[in-house]
Amino acid sequence: MPRRTGGNRVSSTATTGGWWGWFEDRRALAFLLSGALVLASGLSPVVVGPFVDRPWAVGLPLVGLAVLAVAAGLVGLYPQLRRDAPWSARAGLVFAAVAGFAAAVMIALAAAGYVSDAVLGQNPEPPIQLFKNVSLAMAAGYAFGLLAFGIAGLRTELPTRTVGRLLLAGGLVFSVPVVLELLGFVADVAAPAWTVFLAMLIVAFDVIAVGYSLRSRAGA
Repeated sequence: MPRRTGGNRVSSTATTGGWWGWFEDRRALAFLLSGALVLASGLSPVVVGPFVDRPWAVGLPLVGLAVLAVAAGLVGLYPQLRRDAPWSARAGLVFAAVAGFAAAVMIALAAAGYVSDAVLGQNPEPPIQLFKNVSLAMAAGYAFGLLAFGIAGLRTELPTRTVGRLLLAGGLVFSVPVVLELLGFVADVAAPAWTVFLAMLIVAFDVIAVGYSLRSRAGA
Protein backbone atom coordinates (compact mmCIF):
# COMPACT_ATOMS: atom_id res chain seq x y z
CA MET A 1 0.00 0.00 0.00
CA PRO A 2 1.38 3.46 -0.87
CA ARG A 3 2.71 5.63 1.97
CA ARG A 4 3.73 9.25 2.24
CA THR A 5 7.39 10.08 2.69
CA GLY A 6 9.01 13.33 3.85
CA GLY A 7 7.60 15.92 1.43
CA ASN A 8 4.57 14.99 -0.62
CA ARG A 9 5.91 12.04 -2.56
CA VAL A 10 4.32 8.64 -2.37
CA SER A 11 6.33 5.54 -1.55
CA SER A 12 5.30 1.93 -1.95
CA THR A 13 6.97 -1.41 -1.46
CA ALA A 14 5.76 -2.99 -4.72
CA THR A 15 4.07 -0.73 -7.23
CA THR A 16 4.54 -2.54 -10.53
CA GLY A 17 3.26 -5.81 -11.87
CA GLY A 18 4.70 -8.13 -14.49
CA TRP A 19 8.40 -8.31 -15.32
CA TRP A 20 9.36 -5.13 -13.43
CA GLY A 21 7.31 -6.21 -10.44
CA TRP A 22 9.27 -9.46 -10.10
CA PHE A 23 12.48 -7.48 -9.54
CA GLU A 24 10.74 -4.90 -7.36
CA ASP A 25 9.41 -7.57 -5.02
CA ARG A 26 12.88 -9.07 -4.56
CA ARG A 27 15.10 -6.01 -4.42
CA ALA A 28 15.75 -6.20 -0.66
CA LEU A 29 16.81 -9.85 -0.93
CA ALA A 30 19.01 -9.03 -3.93
CA PHE A 31 21.00 -6.39 -2.02
CA LEU A 32 21.36 -8.62 1.05
CA LEU A 33 22.55 -11.52 -1.09
CA SER A 34 25.00 -9.32 -3.00
CA GLY A 35 26.74 -8.11 0.15
CA ALA A 36 26.94 -11.63 1.58
CA LEU A 37 28.46 -12.98 -1.65
CA VAL A 38 31.13 -10.26 -1.74
CA LEU A 39 32.13 -11.13 1.82
CA ALA A 40 32.19 -14.82 0.91
CA SER A 41 34.41 -14.12 -2.12
CA GLY A 42 36.90 -12.35 0.13
CA LEU A 43 37.11 -15.39 2.37
CA SER A 44 37.34 -17.94 -0.44
CA PRO A 45 41.17 -17.83 -0.85
CA VAL A 46 41.58 -18.67 2.83
CA VAL A 47 38.81 -21.26 2.98
CA VAL A 48 39.32 -23.15 -0.29
CA GLY A 49 42.91 -22.17 -1.11
CA PRO A 50 44.47 -25.17 0.68
CA PHE A 51 42.22 -27.58 -1.24
CA VAL A 52 42.22 -26.30 -4.83
CA ASP A 53 44.91 -25.19 -7.26
CA ARG A 54 42.92 -22.23 -8.52
CA PRO A 55 41.04 -20.54 -5.67
CA TRP A 56 40.18 -17.71 -8.06
CA ALA A 57 37.90 -20.18 -9.87
CA VAL A 58 35.76 -20.08 -6.71
CA GLY A 59 36.15 -16.42 -5.77
CA LEU A 60 35.45 -14.93 -9.19
CA PRO A 61 32.06 -16.66 -9.66
CA LEU A 62 31.06 -15.43 -6.20
CA VAL A 63 31.96 -11.87 -7.19
CA GLY A 64 30.07 -12.31 -10.46
CA LEU A 65 26.99 -13.58 -8.64
CA ALA A 66 27.26 -10.67 -6.19
CA VAL A 67 27.26 -8.17 -9.06
CA LEU A 68 24.35 -9.96 -10.74
CA ALA A 69 22.44 -9.72 -7.46
CA VAL A 70 23.07 -6.00 -7.00
CA ALA A 71 22.14 -5.40 -10.65
CA ALA A 72 18.83 -7.16 -10.00
CA GLY A 73 18.33 -5.00 -6.90
CA LEU A 74 18.94 -1.83 -8.89
CA VAL A 75 16.52 -2.97 -11.57
CA GLY A 76 13.98 -3.45 -8.78
CA LEU A 77 14.39 0.20 -7.78
CA TYR A 78 13.85 1.54 -11.29
CA PRO A 79 10.01 1.34 -11.50
CA GLN A 80 9.65 3.50 -8.40
CA LEU A 81 12.13 6.15 -9.56
CA ARG A 82 11.61 6.40 -13.32
CA ARG A 83 8.77 8.93 -13.19
CA ASP A 84 10.29 11.57 -10.88
CA ALA A 85 13.98 11.04 -11.73
CA PRO A 86 13.89 9.67 -15.29
CA TRP A 87 17.40 10.57 -16.42
CA SER A 88 19.33 9.32 -13.42
CA ALA A 89 17.12 6.24 -13.11
CA ARG A 90 17.65 5.36 -16.77
CA ALA A 91 21.39 5.92 -16.45
CA GLY A 92 21.41 3.65 -13.42
CA LEU A 93 19.49 1.02 -15.34
CA VAL A 94 22.05 1.11 -18.17
CA PHE A 95 24.94 0.78 -15.72
CA ALA A 96 23.16 -2.08 -13.96
CA ALA A 97 22.78 -3.84 -17.32
CA VAL A 98 26.49 -3.37 -18.07
CA ALA A 99 27.43 -4.75 -14.65
CA GLY A 100 25.07 -7.70 -15.00
CA PHE A 101 26.29 -8.62 -18.49
CA ALA A 102 29.95 -8.37 -17.47
CA ALA A 103 29.22 -10.47 -14.38
CA ALA A 104 27.63 -13.17 -16.54
CA VAL A 105 30.74 -13.19 -18.75
CA MET A 106 32.96 -13.44 -15.67
CA ILE A 107 31.01 -16.43 -14.37
CA ALA A 108 31.23 -18.10 -17.79
CA LEU A 109 35.01 -17.55 -17.96
CA ALA A 110 35.51 -18.97 -14.48
CA ALA A 111 33.30 -21.96 -15.30
CA ALA A 112 35.27 -22.59 -18.50
CA GLY A 113 38.51 -22.53 -16.52
CA TYR A 114 37.10 -25.00 -13.99
CA VAL A 115 35.89 -27.37 -16.68
CA SER A 116 39.21 -27.18 -18.51
CA ASP A 117 41.16 -27.94 -15.36
CA ALA A 118 38.99 -30.35 -13.39
CA VAL A 119 37.12 -32.16 -16.17
CA LEU A 120 39.38 -32.10 -19.22
CA GLY A 121 42.64 -32.26 -17.28
CA GLN A 122 44.09 -29.27 -19.10
CA ASN A 123 45.80 -26.41 -17.32
CA PRO A 124 46.10 -23.47 -19.73
CA GLU A 125 47.17 -20.04 -18.59
CA PRO A 126 44.13 -17.96 -17.64
CA PRO A 127 43.40 -15.01 -19.97
CA ILE A 128 44.53 -12.38 -17.48
CA GLN A 129 43.92 -9.36 -19.71
CA LEU A 130 40.42 -10.54 -20.58
CA PHE A 131 39.66 -11.06 -16.90
CA LYS A 132 40.93 -7.54 -16.15
CA ASN A 133 38.80 -5.95 -18.87
CA VAL A 134 35.66 -7.81 -17.82
CA SER A 135 36.34 -7.02 -14.15
CA LEU A 136 36.71 -3.33 -14.96
CA ALA A 137 33.44 -3.25 -16.92
CA MET A 138 31.72 -5.07 -14.07
CA ALA A 139 33.13 -2.74 -11.42
CA ALA A 140 32.32 0.40 -13.43
CA GLY A 141 28.71 -0.68 -13.96
CA TYR A 142 28.45 -1.54 -10.27
CA ALA A 143 29.89 1.75 -9.01
CA PHE A 144 28.14 4.10 -11.41
CA GLY A 145 24.87 2.18 -11.10
CA LEU A 146 24.91 2.76 -7.34
CA LEU A 147 25.78 6.41 -7.91
CA ALA A 148 23.00 7.04 -10.42
CA PHE A 149 20.32 5.35 -8.34
CA GLY A 150 21.62 7.08 -5.23
CA ILE A 151 21.16 10.46 -6.93
CA ALA A 152 17.68 9.44 -8.08
CA GLY A 153 16.79 8.28 -4.57
CA LEU A 154 17.92 11.51 -2.95
CA ARG A 155 16.00 13.60 -5.49
CA THR A 156 12.77 11.69 -5.03
CA GLU A 157 13.18 10.43 -1.43
CA LEU A 158 12.09 7.04 -2.79
CA PRO A 159 12.00 4.36 -1.56
CA THR A 160 13.51 6.26 1.40
CA ARG A 161 16.10 8.99 1.74
CA THR A 162 18.26 6.58 3.75
CA VAL A 163 18.41 4.16 0.82
CA GLY A 164 19.42 7.01 -1.49
CA ARG A 165 22.22 8.05 0.84
CA LEU A 166 23.50 4.50 1.19
CA LEU A 167 23.50 3.92 -2.56
CA LEU A 168 25.28 7.21 -3.19
CA ALA A 169 27.88 6.51 -0.49
CA GLY A 170 28.56 3.02 -1.85
CA GLY A 171 28.87 4.33 -5.37
CA LEU A 172 31.29 7.08 -4.33
CA VAL A 173 33.49 4.66 -2.41
CA PHE A 174 33.69 2.09 -5.20
CA SER A 175 34.11 4.70 -7.93
CA VAL A 176 37.53 5.70 -6.51
CA PRO A 177 39.42 2.54 -7.56
CA VAL A 178 37.33 2.31 -10.73
CA VAL A 179 38.28 5.83 -11.82
CA LEU A 180 41.93 5.15 -11.02
CA GLU A 181 41.84 2.03 -13.19
CA LEU A 182 40.12 3.91 -16.02
CA LEU A 183 42.81 6.60 -15.85
CA GLY A 184 45.34 3.83 -16.40
CA PHE A 185 44.28 3.69 -20.04
CA VAL A 186 45.56 7.22 -20.64
CA ALA A 187 48.15 7.66 -17.89
CA ASP A 188 50.48 5.60 -15.74
CA VAL A 189 47.94 5.25 -12.93
CA ALA A 190 46.65 2.16 -11.15
CA ALA A 191 44.62 1.57 -8.04
CA PRO A 192 46.62 -0.22 -5.31
CA ALA A 193 45.22 -3.68 -4.61
CA TRP A 194 44.41 -2.78 -1.02
CA THR A 195 42.14 0.10 -2.11
CA VAL A 196 40.09 -2.28 -4.27
CA PHE A 197 39.78 -4.78 -1.42
CA LEU A 198 38.87 -2.06 1.10
CA ALA A 199 36.29 -0.55 -1.26
CA MET A 200 34.72 -3.96 -1.86
CA LEU A 201 34.53 -4.59 1.88
CA ILE A 202 32.90 -1.23 2.60
CA VAL A 203 30.41 -1.55 -0.26
CA ALA A 204 29.52 -5.10 0.82
CA PHE A 205 28.29 -3.80 4.17
CA ASP A 206 26.74 -0.80 2.43
CA VAL A 207 24.52 -2.89 0.14
CA ILE A 208 23.60 -5.14 3.07
CA ALA A 209 22.41 -1.99 4.85
CA VAL A 210 20.40 -1.08 1.74
CA GLY A 211 18.78 -4.49 1.81
CA TYR A 212 17.87 -4.23 5.48
CA SER A 213 16.49 -0.73 4.98
CA LEU A 214 14.31 -1.91 2.09
CA ARG A 215 13.15 -4.94 4.07
CA SER A 216 12.30 -2.77 7.09
CA ARG A 217 10.35 -0.42 4.86
CA ALA A 218 8.41 -3.32 3.38
CA GLY A 219 7.66 -4.70 6.83
CA ALA A 220 6.47 -1.31 8.04
